[in-house]
Amino acid sequence: MISYSVPTNDWPAKPPYRDLATVSAAAPHAFPRSVSMLAQGESTVPGTDSESVLPPRPRRRRGQRRRGRGPQATILVVDDEEPVRETLVEVLSMHGYRVFTAASVEQAEESKTQLGIEGIQLVITDVNLLPAAQAQAGYALAQRWRAMHPELPMILMSGDPRNEDLPEVRDGLLRFLLKPFSMDALLEAVRQALGR
Repeated sequence: MISYSVPTNDWPAKPPYRDLATVSAAAPHAFPRSVSMLAQGESTVPGTDSESVLPPRPRRRRGQRRRGRGPQATILVVDDEEPVRETLVEVLSMHGYRVFTAASVEQAEESKTQLGIEGIQLVITDVNLLPAAQAQAGYALAQRWRAMHPELPMILMSGDPRNEDLPEVRDGLLRFLLKPFSMDALLEAVRQALGR
């Protein structure tokens, strides 16, 4: 099981998988506030007095959540491509989610054993976790876990548009994201899956 902790003060970093998660102009909240490099009371605008420049806000420590938000949701990301996993960890961590990753069905099962099913609030898995296009290991994992834990929300993702025709996706039982997808689409799917 791999757990990532990504510092938010480096965003926006160039995502390792360029087209998977992109920030739209409509999501300025995704970027952290810039920190003033001026000492308190200094101003860079000619003709303004020192009281018009506010001191910088204190920075939150990594892992510290914003007040007023509910408990931090834990998301398990299952994808065989490391750049995809890293990008999803970066985006989701930046928005306050706790993220664990797995590169295979075996690692996902191990994560579930270690975290316990109550320790996972959402699973995001790629449909194809093996090079063979016919081997839909991620889809089989989602079907098996849904049968055992129907209350556990899941999101399928794939770069193959034909996977939108999978029976559970077509019937609306499983959410689906077609790669490449925007950061906004990912976050909206996560919020809907978690009922927030």
